[in-house]
Amino acid sequence: MKIEKLGNVFKITSGGTPNRSKTEYYENGTIPWVKTGDLKVKDLFEANEYVTSKGLENSSAKIFPKNTILIAMYGATIGACSILRIEAATNQACAALLPNEKVDTNYLYYYLMAIKPKLIDKGVGGGQPNISGTILKEIEFPFPDLKIQREIANVLEQADKARQQRKAANALTDEFLQSSFLSLFGDPVKNEKGWEMKKLGELVESFKYGTNQKSTEYSTEGIPVLRIPNVIGSKIDYTELKYAILPNKEKEDTKLQKGDLLFVRSNGNPNYIGRCAVFSDEIECCYASYLIRARIMKSSKIDSKFIQFVMSFKTYRPLVLKKAKTTAGNYNINTESLKSFDIPVPPLSLQQQFAGIVAQAEQLRQKQKESEQELENLFQGLLQKYFG
Repeated sequence: MKIEKLGNVFKITSGGTPNRSKTEYYENGTIPWVKTGDLKVKDLFEANEYVTSKGLENSSAKIFPKNTILIAMYGATIGACSILRIEAATNQACAALLPNEKVDTNYLYYYLMAIKPKLIDKGVGGGQPNISGTILKEIEFPFPDLKIQREIANVLEQADKARQQRKAANALTDEFLQSSFLSLFGDPVKNEKGWEMKKLGELVESFKYGTNQKSTEYSTEGIPVLRIPNVIGSKIDYTELKYAILPNKEKEDTKLQKGDLLFVRSNGNPNYIGRCAVFSDEIECCYASYLIRARIMKSSKIDSKFIQFVMSFKTYRPLVLKKAKTTAGNYNINTESLKSFDIPVPPLSLQQQFAGIVAQAEQLRQKQKESEQELENLFQGLLQKYFG
């Protein structure tokens, strides 16, 4: 197969940023202005920000045609790419590969997806590695006939669509649970159904911070220690477990029981704060200091999964974030703040009915996850087949 350098096939350039201090460059702008944070989807039909003609004229930004490929050259999104499906300008962090009638745009997009790890490895610099236009121009590119390009792109697109549809199905499961919760209990903030309200502190037997074991002291032996990455969704994720050999007292003090709630208490990302999951397993586990355990009173007549769902509900999350304090760039929530949250207390039988719905949804989600992984493996395998 013929191999060419990207720079020999495409005109590669980048955009610019109009002066931020000039409001007339942005206010009431009508020209889509794409930044690297927008490069999250294959086909880009809109931008999050717009500039004016005056802003365009007084900067190095320029309008690129439809079917231009955009690549993030630096920052957290380095190597991300999208196909521009509208005419738009970009900032200087986006490299633009202008369309070439001899190259199928989808084929090029999937090729760049396949070599993203290589692009990242080519990044130079210290705190913010970057790939320059010069580096991109030297990237070798398999250049078969246009017909073959389209055949390859069509196979990859079908596999890509299948995996995206599976991800969409997972989102629908979440929407179903939110809808079921609303139907049974109403909005937990507005409490339209008039349930008795209690402070979380009235429902919890004890709150306790986790072990102070340092990350450098984790080992491959001892008891599993759950950390922030393990608190995902309503259940515990065990894929990245760490272990520690703890003194007996510390081990007993931080050992989890079935039904315990684990709250994230400290993180640089505010969206993590107050995030909680229910420990529902029989295995022995402890938990790290950035988590808070809440153990529900047996006499409280409330299900821990119900509390978890309330505090994760879309209208309730802003209340949680409002309680978060910031210190040295970190967001924190403490036990006193957790105790102060108002929780509706509907009949236990209704809570258990919802818990059954959640259990069925979790079984479905597990099957979807397995299917999603199979489709992801298929897609990655095809990328390797054609471009590996």
